[in-house]
Amino acid sequence: MPIRPHHLAAMSATLAWAVGGLAARTGGPVTVRYESGRRQVCEAVVAHRLLRDQGGVVAVEADADTGYALYAGTAWHPTLILRAERGGAEFDIPVRAGSIRIEDSAIHSSGRIRPGRG
Repeated sequence: MPIRPHHLAAMSATLAWAVGGLAARTGGPVTVRYESGRRQVCEAVVAHRLLRDQGGVVAVEADADTGYALYAGTAWHPTLILRAERGGAEFDIPVRAGSIRIEDSAIHSSGRIRPGRG
């Protein structure tokens, strides 16, 4: 497929938006607290694998503008979301999560927050 000028303009605009959006992200750090008492600090606005040998997640500490989602496995597919919140949370029943994805307020909308299975 030949690259036409109007395709280049669209690609350029898309790339500029994506790079600008990445620079503006402000989420984190998030601290995950496990049943064992161990803490794991996740600092970047990306996904992180959680420790598997420390028991379930009993709390997540985050500022009010930082959103996160706990996933059942190491894949970050929407159907695997156990819990999605903004700000800190404590869980009465430990959540057996395999990964956490950190998002800032620019991309973490309240429409995506759902109680999940945890």
